[in-house]
Amino acid sequence: MIRLENMLPKAFLLGIVEMVNIVGPEKTLEWLEDIARRLGDIEGGGIEGAREDDINYIPISPCTTDLVEFMDMFGEPEEFKKIIEYSNHKRDISERGWEYPALTNILGVLHHWYSYRRAEISGIKLLNVGSKSPFTDEYVYNEKAMEKAGMTREEVDRYLEKGYYVYKMENIDN
Repeated sequence: MIRLENMLPKAFLLGIVEMVNIVGPEKTLEWLEDIARRLGDIEGGGIEGAREDDINYIPISPCTTDLVEFMDMFGEPEEFKKIIEYSNHKRDISERGWEYPALTNILGVLHHWYSYRRAEISGIKLLNVGSKSPFTDEYVYNEKAMEKAGMTREEVDRYLEKGYYVYKMENIDN
């Protein structure tokens, strides 16, 4: 049942589905990235989560409950998968593929670009070397980010055992 107090997250997620159907995954991905960056601008500089030296990891998966409730009602929409596939394609063909997220679900788009922008304001570049699915515990890696960060899968895995998103932090002037 959709109650008024929890309608907004479901409406937004359903809106993502409708956007893909209207304008396609490319424009929808761009729209989600813009929303996340704008929210990052509003929040301002900073980095959330835990740190160990130059590694930042997020011990919780933000908004997972909302996504689980949505998927319990609607299943996992093909439109979400199309956005993730398109983001991965952009990462794979980009010379700057290290800037892209290692995606496990649709909310990772928002999380990544929000975090990326807030760090950028603080003078830090985040390399999303890996993520863990909150649904399956499957690990997903951004090989280009790992290469730039000088990290192996085993090193990334150590942090994925403790969290859901793992970033290598670098100063912007690097």
